[in-house]
Amino acid sequence: MQDPPSQYKTLGVVQLIGGVLNATLGFFVSGLLWGAGGLTVGGCLMACTGGLCPVGFVLWAVPFVMPLIGILELIVGILILAAPGAVKGMMRFVPFLQFPSILIGDFISPILGGISLFMLSDAEVKAYIQG
Repeated sequence: MQDPPSQYKTLGVVQLIGGVLNATLGFFVSGLLWGAGGLTVGGCLMACTGGLCPVGFVLWAVPFVMPLIGILELIVGILILAAPGAVKGMMRFVPFLQFPSILIGDFISPILGGISLFMLSDAEVKAYIQG
């Protein structure tokens, strides 16, 4: 089995750090948003419209997406470091999953997505992923 290049291992460390930050920040932000605004406004909208207004559900459910993205990044980072061959095929798609998270106020994942794309564009890393 071929040893992974150093940039691939660095990518695992970057994903791991980003996952810890996103999970921690995500749980804080989701608790803040859900407790202060999401539960109140979302609950009122859902109650007043009989659950037909999608805005109420979005305000209630969206804050929990950031911790899930952080957990995904944690898992990917751990797998890259522990079993690099297991996630070789998936690594091309992970950065594209991180970019849309800016829509929910997450600024860490899009930066990680850009760094990941830059590291994945290295010739040595491309050769490792393809072969």
